[in-house]
Formats: sequence, C-alpha cells, structure tokens
Amino acid sequence: ISKSKNLLVQFLPYDGDLRMTAVRTKKQAVNDLLDNEIAKLDFWIKREKYDKFYLCGCCFDEFNIDQGIMCENGHFYCSSSEDEGNQCFAMLAKSQFLHLSSRADHSLLCPECNAPYGSKAVASNLSTDVFDEYQGAIVDAKVTKKADEMNASFNQRLQAAVAEVLETHGNAESRLLQEAKTLANEARDTILNLRCPHCKAVYVDFSGCMAIECARCKGNFCAYCHQTTTTSRGAHEHVRQCLMNETDDGTYYATAEQIHDAQRRYRTREIKRFLRKHKKNLQNAIVIELKKDLDELDIKQEALFELGNLM
Repeated sequence: ISKSKNLLVQFLPYDGDLRMTAVRTKKQAVNDLLDNEIAKLDFWIKREKYDKFYLCGCCFDEFNIDQGIMCENGHFYCSSSEDEGNQCFAMLAKSQFLHLSSRADHSLLCPECNAPYGSKAVASNLSTDVFDEYQGAIVDAKVTKKADEMNASFNQRLQAAVAEVLETHGNAESRLLQEAKTLANEARDTILNLRCPHCKAVYVDFSGCMAIECARCKGNFCAYCHQTTTTSRGAHEHVRQCLMNETDDGTYYATAEQIHDAQRRYRTREIKRFLRKHKKNLQNAIVIELKKDLDELDIKQEALFELGNLM
C-alpha cells in the first residue's frame, strides 16, 4: 500500500469494510476534483486559443497565438524567439522604420495586406530596445513630414515670386533691359567662362588633379576656388584643405561628375557676388538674360533671383 494510502488508513475507523469504503469515497473525490481542474484547464486553453497553432508568414514555423502578432485579416508573425535576430516581427518592424513619414498615424503594417497593427499589440510583441527604436523612428517621421510640408510651402512661394519677376520683366523699361543685356554679357565673359586667375586666359576641359597649372602663363591655382599659389606644391597643398573640396578623403583628384559639380558651385558663388553690386530689379533682369547659359551649366535660375524674404 502506498505511503499516502497508509496515512489515510490510519485516520479511518478500525472496521475493515468501513475503512475500504472511506478509501473508495476519498479516491472518487480526488478523481472528481482532478477532472474538474482538467475541465477548467481545457476551457482556459480553448478560450486563450492555446489549442491552436499558427504558421508564421516569415519563418514558417508554428506558434501559439501569444507567441506572435496577428493582423485583422489573420496573418501571423512570430515574436517569441529568445534571439532578437530571429524574431520575425522585430525584423518586419525595423524594415518599415524609414517609411513611417508617409503614413498619417505612423503605424506598422502587415506586409501581406497592409492592415495596420494596433499600438498595444506592437508594444507587447517588440523588445524594449526595438520598441524604443520604433518610437524614435516616429519622432524622425514627424520631423521629416514637417520639413517636407515647409519645403513644399516654400517652393510654392518661390514659384509665385519667380512668376512675378518674369511677368515684371516683360514690362520693364527698355533702358533696364538693355543694361541687363550688357551686364549679362559681362557675366558670361568673366564668370561663366572659367579663366586662369593669373593671366585671365579662358580654360575649358581638364581631368584628374584639381591643382592646375595654366598652359599659357604656367601659373598654379586651385580648380575648386581659383585660389592662386606661387608653386605647384602650394596648389596641391591648398587643394587638400580647400573648403570647396567635397571629395570623401580630401584628395587631389576628382571625377568628371565631381569637377562638374565643383564648377557649378564656383560659378554660382561668383554670379551671386557679381549680382550683389546691382539693384534688385537689375539683378533679376540679368538672371533672366542668362537663363539659357544657366540651364546648360545646371545652375538653378531660382537660386539667383533676388526675391526678398520668402519664409
């Protein structure tokens, strides 16, 4: 007889029949209690859906409902792996962080049907670190959206101001238009045509090193900012530290695209200096006269107009 039954027998009457009846009664009570608890457990398992398993749409393993997140259309992604790198929902969430600015409520979406996940479900299925990343991404998205709205508003005001300048130009006095043509020709000759800062000879094409030696006068200068130097070594030293040198490692050399961009920036800077010497209406008239030249050199006309404060 087992130890538990032995203890039970000790507390029963000495009559054998009565003792065995008591044992059977106690056993039935225990079985009834056990059946009741099993029924409760079974009810709870079914209510919480622990008797069902769901296929993860990413790793294709099966999980209980509390081991992942499910969208309103029944698409399931796991989130229960101890290794965060293997949590499918965490990887899914991170892949969407850069796209939150395009969504009004900055929600994460089911990749299969684009149904939004509820905020509580997201919070309970992401680790603290990943959820903090998500909150940071929401802040970044709001800033980006606001910046885009401000840029769009500014561009609208800019285009309206440019249209007004162009309309005014058509009604400008002939004297102003003639002066603008003359000054535009001067700008073409002295600025848009790149010249050696030593002898003023026009130079056109070169490649590679941005420390230039003029073919005509043998003078040395920086092709970024046109700073003159007395020696080739001086030109090379300047190129490495020139503020207009935007190569990754401040090298002497530049690609054709980098040279084109550097010349565009240099011409834009010098045109602005040239325009500042004249009144607003004349500045804008000169820019209009230079439109074809500016287009060919990829210089935005709007960047040169004097339009006042548009903010």
